[in-house]
Amino acid sequence: MYTYLTKLTLCLFIGVPLFLGSEGAMATMHRVGDGAGNVSVLFSGSFIAPSCDVQTTSQSVHIGDFYTSDFATTGSVTSEKNFNIKLQNCTSSIKGTKVTFSGAQDANNNTLLALQNSGSAGMASGIGVEILDKNNKTIAINKTDSDLYPLVSGDNSLQFALRYKSTLPTVLEGDASAIMYFDLQYQ
Repeated sequence: MYTYLTKLTLCLFIGVPLFLGSEGAMATMHRVGDGAGNVSVLFSGSFIAPSCDVQTTSQSVHIGDFYTSDFATTGSVTSEKNFNIKLQNCTSSIKGTKVTFSGAQDANNNTLLALQNSGSAGMASGIGVEILDKNNKTIAINKTDSDLYPLVSGDNSLQFALRYKSTLPTVLEGDASAIMYFDLQYQ
């Protein structure tokens, strides 16, 4: 049987950076008089955390089309499909970032991203999506931060990979789409 393990749709969500610095500080000044010649000066402002701009807000990754027979046992995996998170305009005070991925967990293996019904007929089962860092180390969904990715001032590209992993002895054919989010934690 042919398995329609079609595509994984990544909807990227940008989290709040954990590092606050003085770069990008803004302030406004207001003078307030009390009518007796005394003047108070009130300052207000905000401090913007050093950060980067994410080049795209969402992307679609086609992992591939596979046969159910490709998954001989629980834990069988497909080849990886690389994807990048592209960052622009990173400030010079950022030294690196860790990435946390979130989404629905697979019911049989809670380190994997669960498949979600994309509205097409027939959803695959017995399979989840594994997230890998640049060193092919598994990043558990909703649990594990990636290792620190060093950043330079300007533009950066963070490399990750995705692959299907069987969670049951038998994989059933169908659509294999999922949605995943990520948060960036700057250091």
